[in-house]
Amino acid sequence: MLTGGILTTFCFFIPWMKLNLPSETGMLLVPKKMGIRTVTGDANVATFAFIAALVILGISIHYMLTQKIPWKFRTATQISCIIGVLCILFTLMQFVQWYRPYTSIVIGTYLAKNPQAEFDLYKIHRIQLGGYGAVIGFILAYIGACNIPNRT
Repeated sequence: MLTGGILTTFCFFIPWMKLNLPSETGMLLVPKKMGIRTVTGDANVATFAFIAALVILGISIHYMLTQKIPWKFRTATQISCIIGVLCILFTLMQFVQWYRPYTSIVIGTYLAKNPQAEFDLYKIHRIQLGGYGAVIGFILAYIGACNIPNRT
């Protein structure tokens, strides 16, 4: 559970999503979106994922220090994991929707200036290590929460 909490919290500071967009010169423009920028921006769904990661981290540290934890914390950790994964997935889907008009304009301009250029439309949006790592961290924390004894 502690490993999942640390991994998830760490993944908020590395890129979640990357856009591969062509520029006028043919070079790729690569803007990246990080989890912490998403959280510290406007109040959005990713904030709940960050709070869920901090809750898991806090419960894990408390469990490691005292070795006594009420079995009810297991349910709180599991709920936090489920909320965190759903919030991350929703945030990644929102990211694609927000940048869709921008990407269509950039690609349209590039293809208008370079009509013989080939561009793979399926490789525009790429999930980065932070997006995968945060989800994996929540899954590890969920598995760890399932292993908390019923009564201690």
